[in-house]
Amino acid sequence: MNIRLSVNKRDSECKNGHDMSENHADQENRHLEARASWAKERLSLQLALNQMEQELDQCRADLRVERDQRSGIAGVGTERDRDRIQRLYGKYLRADSYRKALVYQKKYLLLLLGGFQVCEQTTLALISRMGVYPFPEDLQRGTRPC
Repeated sequence: MNIRLSVNKRDSECKNGHDMSENHADQENRHLEARASWAKERLSLQLALNQMEQELDQCRADLRVERDQRSGIAGVGTERDRDRIQRLYGKYLRADSYRKALVYQKKYLLLLLGGFQVCEQTTLALISRMGVYPFPEDLQRGTRPC
């Protein structure tokens, strides 16, 4: 009977070991299948990403063309020409700014001189009320007394 028990134990251990190796093989197969499906999914996602990047580049190019058309330089062929136009436009803006500054300075100086003229006329009126007049010889010579 001992022999039978030991044989039964050995058979059950072999079966358990065999079952364990089968379970391990099944798990390994499931892992391999999952990895394969992940690889397929990764490949399809990578292809979709590349396609979306191409569409994005195309949209950016279309947007650039649309922006150029709206800004009025659509007929210009090369990037160099566009840069030159932008540079010339910058020079125009600077020249226009200088012109406006000169107009402002002219108005300021005319206002300042006008203030001096009013002040001088007031001073001359005050002097004439005081009874002081220049000598007629000084008026004829065009010199001012010091």
